Amino acid sequence: VIIFDYHGEYTNMVFRNVHVNVIAPQINPYKLEFDELARLLGLRPNATRQRMVLLECFENLKNGDGVKKQETSFFDRLRNCIQSKALRVGEPAQKVLESLITYSRLISKIIDEKVDDVLERIELGAINVVDLSELRATQADAVVAHWLQRVLEERKLALWSRYGGGNLVKLPVPVVVVLEEAHVFVPIDEDTATKKAAEHIAREGRKFGVGMVVVSQRPRGLDPNILSQMGSLAVLRITHPEDQYYIAKHCEAATQELIEELTALNVGEALLLGEWIRMPT
Repeated sequence: VIIFDYHGEYTNMVFRNVHVNVIAPQINPYKLEFDELARLLGLRPNATRQRMVLLECFENLKNGDGVKKQETSFFDRLRNCIQSKALRVGEPAQKVLESLITYSRLISKIIDEKVDDVLERIELGAINVVDLSELRATQADAVVAHWLQRVLEERKLALWSRYGGGNLVKLPVPVVVVLEEAHVFVPIDEDTATKKAAEHIAREGRKFGVGMVVVSQRPRGLDPNILSQMGSLAVLRITHPEDQYYIAKHCEAATQELIEELTALNVGEALLLGEWIRMPT
């Protein structure tokens, strides 16, 4: 189990027989994709010239000879590269540099070339909690998207290795990922990095042993393509008519008659629907 904990609510959980493995949201920059770094810096997809400046510096650092042996950090080398380009390129590089300085405190909590790959920090048989509580929404989005992509890639490798007798894999068992405050990561009205990765898992994750739990108090704020892929639902008391209508519209198991029962539920009671039970309960 991997829980993406947006508010730090799961970090103090204690169980008698299950270890809770709290993971800092740090990523080795040499494992990052360019789009993930651009999102961490808040660069818009249509900021073409700014993204070109960042891409050139990013590739130079990732492919540079002996880069990891230098004493300065990845973050400092990236800043130095962009500063040098600002003298030649002008405004686009200056804008990237301003973004780098603006988000430097937050990014320094995420980018660390000394940490292992995220898959190395997953503890099998435990509840793994990725603590996102100190990050802004855009940075948390980039972190969660990176994790989801790496998990799905590794589970595909695990399946192919099993059939082909291939490599040792880091996730030899099925995984379930939990998106807390999911309306932040897979919203209906915004293209986030997490949404793209979550859509892949919602469509094909079952084949590779990756399940997904989506948790939200604002169901009408969730992307309908992802919500409609959820085969099982636990719906607590909902009084807002738009939320009720949205669930009934996009969840096959939720009929209007059942949805109307939601206002009568007490605190802690839920209506269970879908594949995990024989009939609505």
